[in-house]
Amino acid sequence: MSEAEGGGERTEAPTQKKIDQSREQGQIARSRELSQALVTIFGALALLLLGGQVLAELSGFMADSLGAVGQRDARAIGTALLHVMGIVGLLVLVPWLASLIAPSLIGGLMVSGKGIIPDLSKLDPIKGFARLFSAQAAAELGKALGKMLLIGGLVLAYIAANLDRLLGLAHVPLAAALAETGRMLMEVLLMGLVGLALVAAADVPFQLWNHGRQLKMSRDEIKREMFESEGRPEVKAKRRQRAMELSRGRMLEAVASADVVITNPTHFAVALRYDATRMASPEVVAKGADEVAAAIRERAVQHAVLRVESPPLARALFRSTEVGRAVPPELFTAVAQILAWAYRIKAGAHDPAPVPEVPEPLGRPFDD
Repeated sequence: MSEAEGGGERTEAPTQKKIDQSREQGQIARSRELSQALVTIFGALALLLLGGQVLAELSGFMADSLGAVGQRDARAIGTALLHVMGIVGLLVLVPWLASLIAPSLIGGLMVSGKGIIPDLSKLDPIKGFARLFSAQAAAELGKALGKMLLIGGLVLAYIAANLDRLLGLAHVPLAAALAETGRMLMEVLLMGLVGLALVAAADVPFQLWNHGRQLKMSRDEIKREMFESEGRPEVKAKRRQRAMELSRGRMLEAVASADVVITNPTHFAVALRYDATRMASPEVVAKGADEVAAAIRERAVQHAVLRVESPPLARALFRSTEVGRAVPPELFTAVAQILAWAYRIKAGAHDPAPVPEVPEPLGRPFDD
């Protein structure tokens, strides 16, 4: 197990940031065996499908060219040449497209300028010599030997199984022998392609595993990355405090729009608002305890918002309802009594503040 920079074993899965950085640097999972197998397979298929037509076109081109030379017809030679180049170009195009598609099958398409910038550190002869005896070099050597043994073994097994058929070619007419030889060569080619496909099928999961292993991080690296991404703890604390102050400021501004503020009378304060034209039920626009409750009461005095002392209801609303949310159904009756009183006071009445009943357990005191 390799040692991570800064100490510690690389035992942790890579973070998304580490994965993204590796992609930007061109470090993604790739399988050369998969690319070689697909290029060879598609090239062989193109040759099997178009080979006969290519030979026919070449034969026709030779015949047309010789006839055109005798007639000194350069245009006919050029037309025949272009036709042949189109067929041959199609033969080349198929494996070329396969070479472009194959790398994206396991690592995805990627265009990175960093991946093509020369790395001068790789020119260090000492590091280069060390790479010759690294685990990666040993794996590549073992893979090459395994591929050679697998494909060679398949071909030898085919020859051994068809030895009588091969020796029998000496006793058949030349045309039949050539045709049979062509069929056997195609079968040998097929065996080789099967071997390449098996090697690629084994190499792809290995490359995915190896790429994941190389990207693993130590716990120190993850902590350092989190530190760089999120900043120092004291900076985060100040950021949270600032966000809380902004949120509290917006909440206190909303007290001016409240219909009534219900207090404990000193420990809790909850500001309520109700607009029958757009609200299904009253909502809490501000709430707080201790210092925040004092600020809500002070803001209520500044904006002439009615206040009523109802400790059970203040505790129940503080406990059960968040700012910006409607009051719970079990408190509708109690809140409705308070709001009705507030509307009567605004209309000029002089009724005493009601004492609404708050259901248990919402109205019970907090445990100090």
